[in-house]
Amino acid sequence: MGCGSSRPVEVTNDVVSELGKGPAAGGKLQEQTASSSFDLSQLPKKTFTVGVPKRNLTTGGICSSVLADFQFGRVLGTGGFAVVKEARHLRTKEKYAVKIMNVALGEEEEEGMTMGEIAEEIRLTMSLQHENVVRIHDFYQTKTHAYVIMELLLGGELLDAVMELGSYNEKDAATIMKQLFKGLESIHSKSMAHRDLKLENLLLARPND
Repeated sequence: MGCGSSRPVEVTNDVVSELGKGPAAGGKLQEQTASSSFDLSQLPKKTFTVGVPKRNLTTGGICSSVLADFQFGRVLGTGGFAVVKEARHLRTKEKYAVKIMNVALGEEEEEGMTMGEIAEEIRLTMSLQHENVVRIHDFYQTKTHAYVIMELLLGGELLDAVMELGSYNEKDAATIMKQLFKGLESIHSKSMAHRDLKLENLLLARPND
């Protein structure tokens, strides 16, 4: 569907913890009762485009080229059907993380998520607005890809931090878990469930934090 250590931790399009900013969790969100269309009134009033963006009326995705507004940089992470890159907004010069997702054109699960499923997950995450959940600002779409504009967290994955440190002391570990549970609580309060909690889906807000 196209257009025409004492380290802060967070959760990616999912759940965040806060050591100052805290670990965030990434993964999949599941809502008990999902809607089939995007509520356009929930979309941000201020966007990254010049003027009012043209949006897909079914998903709410911006239909103009993401390259007209962003310059892509280094790869931050990769997954089965997505890659996350650092990107700089051409006019404001602010930096973001952009998750570039392959859109499944068929119904096979092996092909990834459909544009409708991607838009639904984005809508659910945007509705959370919690300090311990990675913030999604907006998204662009083409027939084959979705470009999800997210806040940029530079501390890396909690898994890498644990492998480097060996272990956290009890106080820091408790702080991380407290922040993570706060993020999960916000998700559960919306009748959603995080289905992919693991260390590589928990992000640190800053390097060496």
